[in-house]
Amino acid sequence: MEASSAKKTAGAETEIALQPGQGTNHASGASSAAEVREDAEDFAKEVAESSHAGWPVVDWLPITLSIGLPVPAFRVRDLLMLEVGSVVVTEWPNGDDLPLSAGAVQLAWVDVETVEQEMAVRLTRLL
Repeated sequence: MEASSAKKTAGAETEIALQPGQGTNHASGASSAAEVREDAEDFAKEVAESSHAGWPVVDWLPITLSIGLPVPAFRVRDLLMLEVGSVVVTEWPNGDDLPLSAGAVQLAWVDVETVEQEMAVRLTRLL
């Protein structure tokens, strides 16, 4: 038998399904429907208090962001000829914002800056 509880949070519905015995501290592992409902309500309350209430299951996952600087007309032969100190010319206008992506999805436009001897980006537009 499966017990579930749904709670409306920040415009998104969160469904919590618990099997009997989950979320209990009882030695027997047995749960009453009331205990399961209470566990589900506690979890829903934690989700509601989260800053990203619609993403509680994945908000901890790491993600790699990348800045794309297109280099048109770059060929394999150019890649094979690269050496330390080589300069790769781009056609990207100096001072223009660069695309910030997560995988194949562009998230924003950024401006590259130097902060305390490290490269950093400043978000200029979110998509």
